[in-house]
Amino acid sequence: MVLALVLATSAEGAKAAHFSVIANLEGGGPQIGTIDHKTLYGTFQFQGDGALFSLTELGTYSLLHTFNGSLDGRAPNARLAVGTKGAIFGTAQLGGANGAGTVWEYSAERGFTTLHSFGANGDGAFPYQGPTLFGNTIFGTASQGALNNDGSIFSIGTKSGAYTVLYEFLSGVDGHCPFAGVGINASGVIYGMATGKGWGGNPNGSAWQFTSDAGLQTLYVFQNSSDGEWPDQAPTADNSGNIYGTTHIQNGASFAGAIWMVTSAGTFVLLHQFSGPTDGYEPNSPLVIDVADGNLYGTTSSGGPANYGTVFRISPAGSFKMVHSFTAGNDGAIPTGNLVQDSRGFIFGGTDYGSVFRIKP
Repeated sequence: MVLALVLATSAEGAKAAHFSVIANLEGGGPQIGTIDHKTLYGTFQFQGDGALFSLTELGTYSLLHTFNGSLDGRAPNARLAVGTKGAIFGTAQLGGANGAGTVWEYSAERGFTTLHSFGANGDGAFPYQGPTLFGNTIFGTASQGALNNDGSIFSIGTKSGAYTVLYEFLSGVDGHCPFAGVGINASGVIYGMATGKGWGGNPNGSAWQFTSDAGLQTLYVFQNSSDGEWPDQAPTADNSGNIYGTTHIQNGASFAGAIWMVTSAGTFVLLHQFSGPTDGYEPNSPLVIDVADGNLYGTTSSGGPANYGTVFRISPAGSFKMVHSFTAGNDGAIPTGNLVQDSRGFIFGGTDYGSVFRIKP
């Protein structure tokens, strides 16, 4: 239910991005997953077994589906993909026929369909971030399961429904446990992260790319020095062959996380090191590239002056700006970890306190 509209605004300096709240939703923690024709689609991860909703940019809310644990999944992820004729694709971390998560589809015409239940025949288990659509195929990762319980890369044809395991991690030079989803460039190269979490191959995490011809190639292995560790968000690819991402923590005085780039030539560049109290702590969303100027936007789960999280902007050259620091007032608090951009360039996200916000770059 929408409780209030256009509750708060803020702006900073010349050419600053503008922050506003377009709605407050009951149920706690709206995750904004994708946008189609000025309608936002999102999930509530912890409202019962989870829920799927739509919200127009004018604030009209509709409940589309309520998840039912063992039948169709539990704890739907934030990130969604929109296909032809308005079909919405997503994943659930848990539940389904085998208790290890699901891939699902929703459309106004056909309703809700479970496309795949993880946890059988070495297909992977527990997808921790939503899928990416490329052409007529959705791609993603399962954090565990598969050959050595180290996770997998998968694809599902949106027309055929055929599920394919593209790669099984071995916890060697390839790393293990891809907690993050994937990014795909215009040529169809798949990029992703192995999180590490302190054990196995590449214990501090790594960035990789995958093609059907060349298989999986590790692009960079994090060292837990000035580069940080535990990259747990999907990377973002630009049109020049560079990829951008974040680390969950950074080996510095604040352990607050970092923003990095791997260039098309394979060079790792540290773009920004978070300090915590001043600009945010633990980045928790894949970066969104502004279609107009190439700047990247993201969120942190906490930190900032009020310690309720932030929205930030950073240029490919590393020029950093905190766009908004949440206060737990009408603006909400604790971003829920995904941002989407519409055709006009507006960027949207949600918070644990129920607010759905808009950034005008």
